[in-house]
Amino acid sequence: MNIRNASRRERRGYSLIETVVVVGAVTIVLSLCGLVLHGMLRLDRSGRKEFDDTGTITRLARQFREDIHAGRSAEIIRETDTQKGLKVVGENRIIIYTIDGTHLHRVEQNGKGEPLGREAYRVDRLGEIHFEESNEGISSIRLKFIGDRARTNLPHRSDLGIIAKLGKDHPPGQRLENKP
Repeated sequence: MNIRNASRRERRGYSLIETVVVVGAVTIVLSLCGLVLHGMLRLDRSGRKEFDDTGTITRLARQFREDIHAGRSAEIIRETDTQKGLKVVGENRIIIYTIDGTHLHRVEQNGKGEPLGREAYRVDRLGEIHFEESNEGISSIRLKFIGDRARTNLPHRSDLGIIAKLGKDHPPGQRLENKP
């Protein structure tokens, strides 16, 4: 074979170094895609939590206001030094709100104390719940956000409360009671 012919022959493959460079570049691109995907999934998850929390607060606010407006009297149920719940008595029904570790439960009863319906609102991500009453006939649920739960994207979320006037649906002049 002639030396001139050997040098003129074209290469028919890739060298080991070229292969390693291409594999390294593909690895870097796939790693970046994985990081972007992970970030997007985390953002989606936190957005869904915010959406769920906002929906819970909206449902709770609507139902609580409706119950308090239709009520004739309200009393905080206490267990030693801690608040256990809120009892709202209306014309033909009794509404009892109770708190456990993760949920606020609402039980609707008829005048005889028989259950008519139950609902639960997940509140563990929202913070502690405190029931408050004033002598002026205003009952409220105060949601206080503590620790990391206060770090949310919603404005003024750290001092969120639901306030409703007791007996607002009743004609003026009817006597309403607030039991301390």
